[in-house]
Amino acid sequence: MEDKIIEILKQNKLYENTSSIDVKACCLLHEFFNTYTFNSTNHQKLPSNITRDDKGRIILDKIPFITSNKGHNNKWIILNNGTKLLIKGQRKKEYNLIELTLMYFFKQMNVNTANYDIAMLNGQEFLISISFLRNNERITNNYLSVPKISYIYEKEKEYKGQIHALKTIFLDRIYGNINRFTNNYGLIINDDKTPRICPLHSNAKEAMTFIRDDIHQNNLFPYIDKENDSSCNKVINYLLGYEEIMHWVNQVSKKASLPNAAERLYKEKNVYVDKETYRKMENFFSDSEKIVNSELVSKGKSFKIKLV
Repeated sequence: MEDKIIEILKQNKLYENTSSIDVKACCLLHEFFNTYTFNSTNHQKLPSNITRDDKGRIILDKIPFITSNKGHNNKWIILNNGTKLLIKGQRKKEYNLIELTLMYFFKQMNVNTANYDIAMLNGQEFLISISFLRNNERITNNYLSVPKISYIYEKEKEYKGQIHALKTIFLDRIYGNINRFTNNYGLIINDDKTPRICPLHSNAKEAMTFIRDDIHQNNLFPYIDKENDSSCNKVINYLLGYEEIMHWVNQVSKKASLPNAAERLYKEKNVYVDKETYRKMENFFSDSEKIVNSELVSKGKSFKIKLV
């Protein structure tokens, strides 16, 4: 049985020679072996017969899978339909809800992001993410140091990803993420095809979400000038100087909002954002709305965004 698991993990490039296999960490092995299908593409999805509880959480205990022996806090598993699923280390439930809500908000804003769900396994709640990589792909960091926004823009031009990078920085200021590591601007590469831009992932950081005070700024956020001024107003003002961003804000502002994101989350996954978590997001988004609209007015624009 262990040999079969190792064979499938190797096929999916999820086997580490130096680590042992934990057969007990796998689920419904007999059913898995009878129904497993290999998937080498990045078009991966959850099985159609998944079970969710009354809070919209997927019950992983009822899905056949095997567990990779790679990773520490985060674990890869392979479902019987060939989908690779990343189980993220346990965090507060609030941040799982924020991550899912942001996912829908980003999609409304036409920003490529990873697909998330909340799942239960062995009585514990986890955030899970479907792999967006083909079997022969890997993510490479496009930067060795934290650059200015202008540097990011020019660098990403090489891969037609400059608007994605600018959108990312803009959205980070909307919800106060100042912990955007530069590897989030990575490229997905393989040996045969042109590199493509890596979707956003890991957007909600514990103790780092909904923060705007400059005192919390650190060296992980791109600066806009020599004085290292990354205050929200100046970053938003600077970004709106890019024609692509101004056009994007004008287009998406008519359809994207926090209430719409929460509504879609509930409608599609039956996941309800509790009042306290939503209140925190709503207050910060409302503040962000005022900041962005103030900067739009200063640039002589007649339209406004409505985030809440």
